Amino acid sequence: MKNQNGSALITVLIIGIIGIIMSSIMFKSTRVSINRTADRRIDVTLLNIAEAGNEHALSILKSGQISPVANSKIKIVEDSEFNGGAYTVCCSSVSALDTLWLFSDAVYNNRRKSVLTTYAVSWASSVEDAYNKAIAVGGSITWSGSGWLNAGTAVVHCNKTFSINGSSEITAFIVACAGMEKKGSCFIYGDVWTPWITENGSGRITGTKNLGPIDTIRIPVINTTPYYEHAMANGQVYSDKHLSGSASHHVPGGVMWVNGDFKRSGSGDFYGCIIATGNIDISGSGDYYKVQNYPVALSINGKIDFSGSGKVHGLLFAMNGDFEKTGSGNVTGSIICKGNFRKSGGWDFLTYEKSVPQAPGSSGNIFTLISWREK
Repeated sequence: MKNQNGSALITVLIIGIIGIIMSSIMFKSTRVSINRTADRRIDVTLLNIAEAGNEHALSILKSGQISPVANSKIKIVEDSEFNGGAYTVCCSSVSALDTLWLFSDAVYNNRRKSVLTTYAVSWASSVEDAYNKAIAVGGSITWSGSGWLNAGTAVVHCNKTFSINGSSEITAFIVACAGMEKKGSCFIYGDVWTPWITENGSGRITGTKNLGPIDTIRIPVINTTPYYEHAMANGQVYSDKHLSGSASHHVPGGVMWVNGDFKRSGSGDFYGCIIATGNIDISGSGDYYKVQNYPVALSINGKIDFSGSGKVHGLLFAMNGDFEKTGSGNVTGSIICKGNFRKSGGWDFLTYEKSVPQAPGSSGNIFTLISWREK
């Protein structure tokens, strides 16, 4: 009887010990499961934050608010709060800007997670540096006569030499990649970047002279096919067009295409985009206004001669030729030419306004996802 009682006691003790062990195992298992669940929740939250950062940065790039820099890594968004955490997104690109990488770093609950995405990019021209200038010239600039150009802190850039003479006054930053020659009583109120400067006369440069080698900029090439198709659809394709008189002119559909030269004089205002395969010669006192984001005047293979007292709002662009500005007409927008730029007369004012051309039917910048990786 005593042996049986002892055996029963031992059995109870063993069962108790096994129960304790099983309870401990179950407790540890439950705790591990809870911890894993919490970790997964944090991981999911971090991933959501990183994805939100990626989409935020992508929307900024698509809209053109910030442009990527070739062969450089730049911040697009920094410490933007989201869902109890925050994200910082950087962008890097190759020299051709046709491929870029977004690095979205998320922070939540003292932990971090990153998402790396790669995109193939088709740009709508907004990344071209020339559109960031008040005047961008592929050749040389010759500036003479009188008048006051006040472009504020905007840049006047030429890939060759900048020569100024007369009594003009310029408020702008000047970049001359092949040197600067200044004569007469002209004043430049702004900084200058150029390899060398020669100065003669009573005028002077009031800003800082930064001497050294300067990189040239690319003069953009616009795909004009959508403009031609749009003009054709609206019956606005002509040969050697010449307009005059005092009546205002509204271009049906906004784009006039001229095979050959375009010439206009008179006092009437003009609303629309002029694209000519040859020269564009505009004079008189009529004002010119852009339609949509089309250029005001675009010469494909010729030069643009803009004289008179008419005002301009928009982009003036000689894609392969020279540009000449005479008279007193003011410009709000920008001027680009691949050839040489000549200014004379009493031109008084240029207000820089970024004027990136967007063709009819264009949907803007296109980003195609190539790869996605979490780390």
